[in-house]
Amino acid sequence: MVAVLNRISRDRQALKKIFCNNGSDFTSQLMGLWVYQHQVKIDFSRPGKSTNNAYIESFNVTLRRECLNTQWFLALQDAQQQLDIWRQEYYVSRHHRALQDRNSLEFANNHEKKGTIEEVKPVRILTLQMA
Repeated sequence: MVAVLNRISRDRQALKKIFCNNGSDFTSQLMGLWVYQHQVKIDFSRPGKSTNNAYIESFNVTLRRECLNTQWFLALQDAQQQLDIWRQEYYVSRHHRALQDRNSLEFANNHEKKGTIEEVKPVRILTLQMA
């Protein structure tokens, strides 16, 4: 998780806040240290309240239905390759209602031009709020 956040921080504006669940990848000491060093506020969803993260629940169903249940993975490398293909299609090619019928790349580019994030529908398990 820290490697992903480092990459995001390198490629985008500084983060102000991260909204996430209480999973072990978000509650580790290394994550806590990263948040502290980068002066980022971390906001945890309430345990057992899936409605706090309705969007990620929907995403998980979509990932399972469209990728995990339709593929036969021969090895870890094959699984990574198939997931990368699906991820590319999901984030770059596909338009999302929650992003006003734009794909994630269009939404991010629009954000960079305006310098603000527009109001969007419910957030994913990890929401990054830029400075």
